[in-house]
Amino acid sequence: MDKEWKVELKFLFAFFAVLVLGVMYFYGFGQIRIQQQLIASKIAQVPQVFEGYTPNARSVFVYAPKSDYILYAHHELTPLPLASLAKIMTATVALDVMDTGGRVLVDEEALKTYGENGLMINESWVLRDLIKFMMFISSNDGAEAIARHHDSYLISNDPLNSTTFVSKMNSTAQTLGLSSLSFQNSSGLDEGNTATAFGTAKDIAQLFYKLHFEHSDIVENSAIFKQTFTSIDGIPHAVTNTNVLLEYDYDRIIGSKTGYTTTAGGNLIVLLDTPLEEPVVLVVLGSTIDGRFGEMQTILAEARELTDALYSLGLSFTNLK
Repeated sequence: MDKEWKVELKFLFAFFAVLVLGVMYFYGFGQIRIQQQLIASKIAQVPQVFEGYTPNARSVFVYAPKSDYILYAHHELTPLPLASLAKIMTATVALDVMDTGGRVLVDEEALKTYGENGLMINESWVLRDLIKFMMFISSNDGAEAIARHHDSYLISNDPLNSTTFVSKMNSTAQTLGLSSLSFQNSSGLDEGNTATAFGTAKDIAQLFYKLHFEHSDIVENSAIFKQTFTSIDGIPHAVTNTNVLLEYDYDRIIGSKTGYTTTAGGNLIVLLDTPLEEPVVLVVLGSTIDGRFGEMQTILAEARELTDALYSLGLSFTNLK
């Protein structure tokens, strides 16, 4: 009798164990469904941004790299002339392979580069400061001075190494998997009527995000409208940002780079801080010299509306994927 009672007791315990596990499973499953329904109801409240927007530029790309979420895309995989957006790669390579605290001399040859930004012959700069100046005012002679400093140092110290600064710009693009990016000089200036820098909006967006991730001070310095830079020689350079949008529509912009040549038209890239704890990169390629700013202002407004709505609803870009 004791044996029968023990067997029945074991079966009873097993039954209750299965019952408890079943209740827990179905309760958990029910909670998941409730959570999914709640998220779905919140997603339904997210504004449908960019619906009434028609791009005038040849390419427009709005992207959250951390979540790999595309807010808007128009010909984002079409390689186009980059003009001075090439300087994003110039900054990337200089910061990666050169002594950022080292001295760079602006020689006469560098000053022959098209564009006048106030640099003086034989003026010396701390490399990191010159990079900030180059990004801020889109200094062509600054970009050339950086490349020439790299190449002259290489010739003096490693004459068998023929890896020029520009070749490193191209090899870096390949290493990063940004295969559409190609460069023939450090400034992005046209040579005659021929573009010298090409890339897709998607690839240049990813490069700009990388530069900010690794050197946030360089990128965030480019979001100021006016400032004064000082060289090692103590020469002050009071300059205004080439992105005129920063004078009146600067809310949460933490990075900016302009580009314009005859072949490229007007280009502009902006990094937007968001309440979602991840930035959004906005790219306009192939607009006009003035039209790029209006186009950027439009897509900035759409991106701000979306990110603010997601934040207020407790959602993220991941919920939209």
